[in-house]
Amino acid sequence: MVRLLVTGGAGFIGAHCAKMALEQGHDVTVLDDLSSGSESRLEGLAALGARTVVGDLRDAKARATALEGVDAVVHLAAKDSVARTRLG
Repeated sequence: MVRLLVTGGAGFIGAHCAKMALEQGHDVTVLDDLSSGSESRLEGLAALGARTVVGDLRDAKARATALEGVDAVVHLAAKDSVARTRLG
């Protein structure tokens, strides 16, 4: 059993990755700030046995909490910010 941290775990890909790891018997912690992820996905993962941490990966306290006892990290968290450009 591996103790995994999945960042961005409330997003579409992160939630599926976390669910697969749980189904394979791994101990999973999910960290997400819910800025674009789904709270219902977090609740679903918690019901399957995942530990959930709502917080920003850039916050040292949230990061330290999420990393407690973790063997490996699956980093899927991201901020989508595509600047609008004006084409001539």
